[in-house]
Amino acid sequence: MLHEKEKKLLAKLFGQTVQKRREQKKLLRMDLANRLHMQHTRIVQLESGKIDPRMSTVLAVAAALDVTPGVLLNGMASEWRAARMGEME
Repeated sequence: MLHEKEKKLLAKLFGQTVQKRREQKKLLRMDLANRLHMQHTRIVQLESGKIDPRMSTVLAVAAALDVTPGVLLNGMASEWRAARMGEME
Protein backbone atom coordinates (compact mmCIF):
# COMPACT_ATOMS: atom_id res chain seq x y z
CA MET A 1 0.00 0.00 0.00
CA LEU A 2 1.33 3.42 -0.91
CA HIS A 3 1.66 6.19 1.64
CA GLU A 4 0.00 9.53 1.00
CA LYS A 5 3.37 11.12 0.19
CA GLU A 6 4.01 8.47 -2.47
CA LYS A 7 0.56 8.94 -3.99
CA LYS A 8 1.17 12.67 -4.28
CA LEU A 9 4.54 12.08 -5.91
CA LEU A 10 3.02 9.67 -8.43
CA ALA A 11 0.29 12.17 -9.30
CA LYS A 12 2.90 14.90 -9.76
CA LEU A 13 5.13 12.71 -11.95
CA PHE A 14 2.19 11.56 -14.06
CA GLY A 15 1.10 15.16 -14.54
CA GLN A 16 4.57 16.21 -15.62
CA THR A 17 4.70 13.34 -18.11
CA VAL A 18 1.30 14.29 -19.55
CA GLN A 19 2.40 17.90 -19.89
CA LYS A 20 5.62 16.90 -21.70
CA ARG A 21 3.72 14.66 -24.12
CA ARG A 22 1.06 17.31 -24.72
CA GLU A 23 3.73 19.91 -25.48
CA GLN A 24 5.57 17.48 -27.78
CA LYS A 25 2.30 17.10 -29.71
CA LYS A 26 2.03 20.92 -29.80
CA LEU A 27 -1.36 20.78 -28.09
CA LEU A 28 -2.73 23.44 -25.81
CA ARG A 29 -4.32 22.38 -22.55
CA MET A 30 -7.64 23.41 -24.05
CA ASP A 31 -7.03 21.07 -27.01
CA LEU A 32 -6.40 18.15 -24.67
CA ALA A 33 -9.43 19.10 -22.59
CA ASN A 34 -11.61 19.09 -25.70
CA ARG A 35 -10.30 15.69 -26.77
CA LEU A 36 -11.12 14.33 -23.33
CA HIS A 37 -14.43 16.17 -22.95
CA MET A 38 -13.11 17.70 -19.73
CA GLN A 39 -12.94 21.19 -18.33
CA HIS A 40 -9.68 23.05 -18.99
CA THR A 41 -9.21 23.43 -15.24
CA ARG A 42 -9.23 19.65 -14.84
CA ILE A 43 -6.24 19.39 -17.20
CA VAL A 44 -4.45 22.06 -15.18
CA GLN A 45 -5.11 20.04 -12.01
CA LEU A 46 -3.98 16.82 -13.69
CA GLU A 47 -0.73 18.29 -15.02
CA SER A 48 0.09 19.97 -11.72
CA GLY A 49 -0.39 16.73 -9.80
CA LYS A 50 -3.32 18.07 -7.79
CA ILE A 51 -5.46 15.03 -8.64
CA ASP A 52 -4.64 11.35 -8.52
CA PRO A 53 -6.06 10.03 -11.80
CA ARG A 54 -8.07 6.84 -12.01
CA MET A 55 -7.04 4.14 -14.43
CA SER A 56 -9.85 5.19 -16.78
CA THR A 57 -8.36 8.69 -16.88
CA VAL A 58 -4.88 7.34 -17.60
CA LEU A 59 -6.29 5.31 -20.50
CA ALA A 60 -8.29 8.26 -21.86
CA VAL A 61 -5.35 10.66 -21.64
CA ALA A 62 -3.09 8.17 -23.41
CA ALA A 63 -5.63 7.75 -26.21
CA ALA A 64 -6.06 11.52 -26.51
CA LEU A 65 -2.29 11.92 -26.84
CA ASP A 66 -2.05 9.03 -29.33
CA VAL A 67 0.26 6.98 -27.12
CA THR A 68 -0.15 3.79 -25.14
CA PRO A 69 -0.68 4.03 -21.38
CA GLY A 70 2.70 2.34 -21.03
CA VAL A 71 4.40 5.29 -22.70
CA LEU A 72 2.98 7.63 -20.07
CA LEU A 73 3.79 5.31 -17.19
CA ASN A 74 7.30 4.55 -18.45
CA GLY A 75 7.84 8.29 -18.86
CA MET A 76 7.63 8.72 -15.12
CA ALA A 77 9.28 5.45 -14.05
CA SER A 78 12.88 6.68 -13.76
CA GLU A 79 11.89 9.67 -11.62
CA TRP A 80 9.80 7.37 -9.42
CA ARG A 81 12.71 4.97 -8.95
CA ALA A 82 15.09 7.83 -8.16
CA ALA A 83 12.70 9.24 -5.57
CA ARG A 84 12.23 5.82 -3.97
CA MET A 85 15.99 5.20 -3.88
CA GLY A 86 16.51 8.60 -2.27
CA GLU A 87 14.11 7.64 0.52
CA MET A 88 16.00 4.41 1.17
CA GLU A 89 19.31 6.15 1.74
